Amino acid sequence: MKIYYTSIIWLSILLVVPSLLLAQDKGSSKKQQEEMEMRKNKDAILKLVDARSFVIKADMIQDRYLNNYQVNSTINFVKIDSNEAVIQFGFDQVAGWNGVGGLTVDGRIQNYKVKGRSGMDPVSITADISSPGEGFLTLFLTIFNDGMAHATVTGSFGSRITFFGECQSLNGARIYQGTTRY
Repeated sequence: MKIYYTSIIWLSILLVVPSLLLAQDKGSSKKQQEEMEMRKNKDAILKLVDARSFVIKADMIQDRYLNNYQVNSTINFVKIDSNEAVIQFGFDQVAGWNGVGGLTVDGRIQNYKVKGRSGMDPVSITADISSPGEGFLTLFLTIFNDGMAHATVTGSFGSRITFFGECQSLNGARIYQGTTRY
């Protein structure tokens, strides 16, 4: 009887151990595949950043008092196009200076600096924006490897707004730009 139980235990060990090793191998393969996908995404993001041709379409904005607002991504964005930047926010069903319920600021980009090119770190961009209507603005932009991003814009007099959303190419982005005040 003792030999019978010992045989059953050894048989079950011989059946279970290979399946555990195979499951472990599948897990590492999946992890490698996800890592390759993230690397591919980061390369695509770096191409957009280097070309200075992208837009952050925000579905949430945050004011300087840390109040969050769910917004329409078609009219809330930070756009970088060559040496020009457009920052726009607006609220549906509200009248605003720009015709879409908010404010549109455009300006020239100065001191465009990119960090996080190597490894799996997110891409960070800092830039100064010179706007004829609003003066000097500072843009702090972080784009994560999955394409999500946040952009914080600070003004000369303590104003601040943060955009949370997806980074997209200008070619495929569907945005509506309002009018500027100046």
